[in-house]
Amino acid sequence: MVATRNWILSKAIIAGVILGTGTLQVLSDEVPQALQWDPWVSFAVSSRDLNHRPGNSSLNEDNAYIQLRLAATGSVFQRADFSWKVDTRTYLSSSNVVLFDDDTDTVREPNSDNNYYFQLREAWIRYHGLTSLPGEHLTLGLQRLRNGDGLWWDVDIESLTWQGDTTQLDWLLAVGEEFDTYRTNSDLITRADNTLRWFGNIAWDWTAYHNIGASFMQSKQDLKDLSQARQDTSIGANADSLWFGIKVSSGWDQRNPYRTFAYKAEWIMQQGESVQPFDGNMLTYRDISAQALDFGLRIDLERMSLGAMYTRASGGESAEESERFSQTGVHTNRTRAFGNRQYLFRFNEAFRADISNLTYHGLFATWNPDPKWESVLLLGHYQKTDNASPVYVGGREIDVIDGQSNVGKSVDINVTFYPEDGWFLNLNVLRLRAGFFDPGTGLTNQNNDYRITLESQFRY
Repeated sequence: MVATRNWILSKAIIAGVILGTGTLQVLSDEVPQALQWDPWVSFAVSSRDLNHRPGNSSLNEDNAYIQLRLAATGSVFQRADFSWKVDTRTYLSSSNVVLFDDDTDTVREPNSDNNYYFQLREAWIRYHGLTSLPGEHLTLGLQRLRNGDGLWWDVDIESLTWQGDTTQLDWLLAVGEEFDTYRTNSDLITRADNTLRWFGNIAWDWTAYHNIGASFMQSKQDLKDLSQARQDTSIGANADSLWFGIKVSSGWDQRNPYRTFAYKAEWIMQQGESVQPFDGNMLTYRDISAQALDFGLRIDLERMSLGAMYTRASGGESAEESERFSQTGVHTNRTRAFGNRQYLFRFNEAFRADISNLTYHGLFATWNPDPKWESVLLLGHYQKTDNASPVYVGGREIDVIDGQSNVGKSVDINVTFYPEDGWFLNLNVLRLRAGFFDPGTGLTNQNNDYRITLESQFRY
């Protein structure tokens, strides 16, 4: 009954958005004017040897893939205050594994071995005139929502949002639920199923180039079958959890050309309860009381940046209470905090750890010799916050050795070339992403991980 309700709701939302687009006209950043298309195609080759994945599985594989995007934007019934967007993807790969390994919110349908998928990424309708504030809009539908560093949310989600971006004040208020993947041959993972989320953030520039802000998320899951709660996940099942964070920052997610120093300091607390396994297969309700700290400092010079990061999330548990911090479940930890345009996985391209029961130290350097070239070198060191508790990747536990705190160390290299207009076949981006993870004495599996990808994008 619940699955039927979710299927009907998800299809009704998307159908309503698409049918409501009406007469098509162009869309600029704020005011729609006429129909606009945004197609691109990307090619990539990748080599991976991953030995610390959710469920303690391994993956050793080379592959190539192509992704095609067709997106359109426009106005509704020729009205400048209403706009819409539809974004579709087609993905073809030499291997069917890569289609799902890189995602945190999907699982393959049983008996599916296709090397391709089709997906609806976004389909929303937007109203621009709720207030007279510039950059303010109300949006309904399947939309991409992302906070600055991916630590809170970075997800395509069916939602109603109210956002604003003014000179001194930015905000987001949202309510949403993932009803479907809108992708062929895939289903939502258990932790996203029947989970309603209320979330938002606000940032205020209290003085020039310095802001203070707050973020929150309230999520509540309603699963009828608790058999999946026996999986060793970081948050458990049927969690009713609140995250609340306070942050001060300056130019952390986007480089400020007028400032030499950038910084971020954030404290996050988590409170709630969930069903979790305890003492074998026994299930019990546990209270959640956890917290996390995230700090960063960067020096921006003319052609390079140098910086350091520190993250600490609590761990540990008893029969009645869990002090293990778990992330929201709609996060990616992909950040652009390096002083240029590059997005990297904070906790390694190959390892991709969550910050549950994790203490992390990172150092990075970027070099930008000219506007066409950008590069990042990121070094990381990982430890368990509580030596007797596990660490997590993709929300799932990986095998650890009790009493040993050293999780490992990592190296990431990202080099990107942005050609000028008129390059071969309209080449837009050429990028090399490489990550290497060396496990420490605290992990059972002592095999190294690596992931190397060379990708290109052509925009038309």
